[in-house]
Amino acid sequence: MSQANGQYFQVDMVGPQVFNQITLTSEGTSSDYPRAYQVFASNNPASLGTAIATGVASSTLVSIGFPTQTARYVRVVQTGSSSSWWSVSEFNVWAQGR
Repeated sequence: MSQANGQYFQVDMVGPQVFNQITLTSEGTSSDYPRAYQVFASNNPASLGTAIATGVASSTLVSIGFPTQTARYVRVVQTGSSSSWWSVSEFNVWAQGR
């Protein structure tokens, strides 16, 4: 399936965590990175609020920084489009500088 606006990847970290960066990797698939994205963090997946980060990616390693959050759920929403698939082979949540 091609990348399309509105597709998303969500992680449940089981409980609230403190973090200020995520990384997405699509190793082995050089064209499957998200073309554009929004990131949301929440303790309730039914109420995400406003995006904590937005951007455009251009490689298989996408590093996204934002103000420190405390949340259980992280959702990355695809806002771009491409004829390539959207693959996530590794997803990391970081608390840099803590």
